[in-house]
Amino acid sequence: MPRERKTIDVYEMHVNYGQGWEHETTEFTLKDARAQRKTYRENCPEYPTKLVRRRVRKANVTPAMWRDIADARKRLFSLV
Repeated sequence: MPRERKTIDVYEMHVNYGQGWEHETTEFTLKDARAQRKTYRENCPEYPTKLVRRRVRKANVTPAMWRDIADARKRLFSLV
């Protein structure tokens, strides 16, 4: 029987405005993070961006975050 994970993966987009890397947005699927990064690059091509995967403990996830995660999963699986 597989054990249940105690963390979830989130993807943060960081942008360098010339003062160092700053956290800009958080997405719950890699596909959404890449889409957000593409949009940001189209609107602000002069600033470099990078995606960072983080693990967040499930105990620290708020109910609003769980709703966002569920919405992201619905979008992901509705396209398959």
